[in-house]
Amino acid sequence: ARLELADKAPAAAADLLGPVAQGKDAEAARAVAMRIDSFIDRHRAVPEAETQRAADFVHLLGDGRDSYRMRRAQILGAASVGDFDTAFAVLDDWPAGTEDDLRHSAGQKAFDILSRVPDDNLFLSRLLPRVAQARETGLGLNQQIALSERLSTLGFGEAGASVLDPPA
Repeated sequence: ARLELADKAPAAAADLLGPVAQGKDAEAARAVAMRIDSFIDRHRAVPEAETQRAADFVHLLGDGRDSYRMRRAQILGAASVGDFDTAFAVLDDWPAGTEDDLRHSAGQKAFDILSRVPDDNLFLSRLLPRVAQARETGLGLNQQIALSERLSTLGFGEAGASVLDPPA
């Protein structure tokens, strides 16, 4: 499955990981996370059952890195279907200073998914209260520009400008 992912064949990788993801051990958790990443990489909605398995693994795996990988997967799964309330609640509950690389990655991906939501009302209602958080996640330049332009186009120029990092 990892070879399929490396060869940019995420759909095939997701299929290969399916049986492994049905287990209840750390290897199954990694398979679930990889399957969710393959959906996200293809800009597809993650099936609810996959997101729920990620949430279940958070509790099964305790407090180690694998558990935080599953939190990231849960956040991305929820965001992929427009459930930003759940995605951001899980992100908000993430203890500061714990697996920050995974937390930032989850935040960046969630805001990236939000930037592509076609419903302006959903986009605004979820982003406006979190503009500062979006900036703090270390968004890439393209993400900053996409969020800023959309906010500005929708009449929220000040919020749009605040998403952009000032030049160094």
